[in-house]
Amino acid sequence: MPSRGAGAKRTRSSSNNAPLIPQGKGPVKRTQLHPYDAAGSDNTTYEVEHILAARTRYGEPQWLIRWKGLTEISDTWEPLRNIPGSEADVEAFKDKQAREQDEIAKKTMEEEEKRRKDAAQEVQDHVGFEAPGDNIRSGYWKYFKVKKDGSKIVEYVCKLCGPNAIPKAYCGNTSNLRTHLAHCHKDIAVDMKQQALLDSAGESSVDTKPKAIDAMIPQASSEQSNRLHRAITLWLARRGRPLTLPEKDSEFRDIFDEIFRGAYVPPSYHTVIDNMLALSAEGRVKVSEALKSLRSEGINPSIGGDIWSEGGIAIFGVLAYFISEDFVFREKLVGAIPFSDVRHTADELESATKTACAGIGIGEYRDSPGPGEEVDTFELVDTVSENIHVTCSDNASNIVSGWTCFDGHECVAHTIALVVHTYLNQVAVKKVFGKLRGMTGHFNHSVIGCKLLYDCQKRSALDQSKSPQDNDTRSGWGGGCKQATWYVTNKDAVRLYDVERPVKASTAVPNTDGSVYKDHQLADIEWDIVRESMYILQYAASAVDFLQGTQYPTSCLVLPLIGKLVHISRSTTKIKHAERPIQVLNEDVKQARELMHKALADRYFCDMMDCKLEDFAVATILDPRHKSFKFKEATGWMRGKLTLEKAEGWARKAWEMDWKPKPSPVNGYVGSAVKKARTKAGPIITVASFLADSDDEEEDTSSHGDVAAASHVAAEDEFKQYLAYPDAPASTEVLTWWKGVSEKLPNMARMARQFLGAPATTAGAERAFSAVGAMHSDLRK
Repeated sequence: MPSRGAGAKRTRSSSNNAPLIPQGKGPVKRTQLHPYDAAGSDNTTYEVEHILAARTRYGEPQWLIRWKGLTEISDTWEPLRNIPGSEADVEAFKDKQAREQDEIAKKTMEEEEKRRKDAAQEVQDHVGFEAPGDNIRSGYWKYFKVKKDGSKIVEYVCKLCGPNAIPKAYCGNTSNLRTHLAHCHKDIAVDMKQQALLDSAGESSVDTKPKAIDAMIPQASSEQSNRLHRAITLWLARRGRPLTLPEKDSEFRDIFDEIFRGAYVPPSYHTVIDNMLALSAEGRVKVSEALKSLRSEGINPSIGGDIWSEGGIAIFGVLAYFISEDFVFREKLVGAIPFSDVRHTADELESATKTACAGIGIGEYRDSPGPGEEVDTFELVDTVSENIHVTCSDNASNIVSGWTCFDGHECVAHTIALVVHTYLNQVAVKKVFGKLRGMTGHFNHSVIGCKLLYDCQKRSALDQSKSPQDNDTRSGWGGGCKQATWYVTNKDAVRLYDVERPVKASTAVPNTDGSVYKDHQLADIEWDIVRESMYILQYAASAVDFLQGTQYPTSCLVLPLIGKLVHISRSTTKIKHAERPIQVLNEDVKQARELMHKALADRYFCDMMDCKLEDFAVATILDPRHKSFKFKEATGWMRGKLTLEKAEGWARKAWEMDWKPKPSPVNGYVGSAVKKARTKAGPIITVASFLADSDDEEEDTSSHGDVAAASHVAAEDEFKQYLAYPDAPASTEVLTWWKGVSEKLPNMARMARQFLGAPATTAGAERAFSAVGAMHSDLRK
């Protein structure tokens, strides 16, 4: 090896057999730092050949060194103090790195400029506008007025900026006007671009289903490329994939390259966005047509909404719910309104909701003058509220206040969560669930503890698993239920772990809060609380799962499911579905159940206004399974506020006011032809098993949907005919039942579509936001 000099590194051998290469072996070229030891002996020196990369470790710059005469396996990261005399090599590497970054930035700017020019060319004139000089110009010009100096046009001023804004003047160039709208009036700019893309498609609109491409064609045609771009965009939207995937995922692009051999290139992110806007415009047209058809039958949609925020981005989503003419429960997006730069006040939420609904055809709403309209002649137009049946929002005070102009209710799932927290906040129960979170933190934080737990599970003939986390939030309690279920299932393994931990896992690291496992171990009486709480919480969790469905009616399930929960939460009710029957309940569990029981009764009856209770009651009457109010606690827990007679009275009043046909030669609306249809009845069957206890009364086996059963009241109106039908079995699929009697009871079937189409929860909006978050996840990084 050469002698020590400039750019040389010196190490000290610890023995006569020390290796004559820098420390560190293997393909991961990392070593510990080698301090300069002037007093060292038996020195070995290495010369720097060149620098490969740079990094910062512990606040100190380090350089990846290729040593002269050695292979890449010996490359090491070194600070400058370990390679004296290599300052020139470091500066040369920095200069090279700066040049490469400048080239990348220059290339990026050129690509962006090219994209902007291409985008400007793609937008076609779609609204004829006669400008000075009899020239036909883009529709963007209608939002600007001419500013003249005598007969000469000087510049153009935006009409939308308002009298209080500083007027912005632009020269006569469409690109400048379009840029101004995109920055200052985003909604109008998006609508303009969507309309342009929709009009440019015209008669040759591309089918969303990809067609076969002739493998012999050397280059895909423009139509074929557009069709594939559209199909990929549709796949990204339906599956909730990141919008940047076709551009950034190299493996994704390799697949297309392997198939098409360069004949087709997947779309860039900007092309995906353009196709997404076009699909959105087409989708809005379809939703608008569906709602128009619904209104022609005299049925109003219901709406649900929620605000989603993450990483500084906030979106207010509004969805429409209704039952179509073929008796299918539909959920359609009305609007996803950007709310990042808007205060989340009640007034803003009300205005955003009405604007989104009016934009899709649910009534009309104008709260400010349009372009060129005088303020003095403007009149407020608001017919949105009268075109909406009911609303469903979360329990936040701002949206509840903002939607007071509509009839509606708060999300039942969120309300149940607040009720369950009264159970979980009981002193003894809260302490036990805190211990469960502590033990879970130990198993997830300690490698030694987790390994011993797996060994205990194996010896107890249990599957190897760790307890799920519980975030312990105000609205999220499902984690606590899953956690309790896990500990009851794995009790034998955890008790075995308690015995062996002091010997085999005594060195396990503490939790992040400084606590150790023994601080969270459960006593026998606490294990009883966990077990009893698990069965109670499982009922609530099952009820929430059923109510969050979006493919079958849920508003008719609210009273039966809440009745079941009230029955279960009574301290005197025995827990019947336990694998090991519980004879005597823990006193703390009894107290917690009473708190939960009172909270349920108060929220849904004592404190609930009649207008909200009426919607649930009428929907229950229109459910052929529950119209006789034979579900659990149907009378005892309502404290006289709601009876079968009162619910039937509300339903009859709605029938006579809005649905009963007026006397005429023709009996009004004629329902669609009845066809045998195969529908998904799985969730409803599960609801039936949930509502029926093992020792309940025998299930009603009366005939389902037998038209002849009501023949003796044929001369009466449809409402009386419906009530004369026997209650349908609990396993009946509600919409299939109504479809089967729609010819016999056409007007009652329409009434059922109205009331059963209301959602019980905001689960649809939350699921939509989960997909949106996945699609835009790459853009937030």
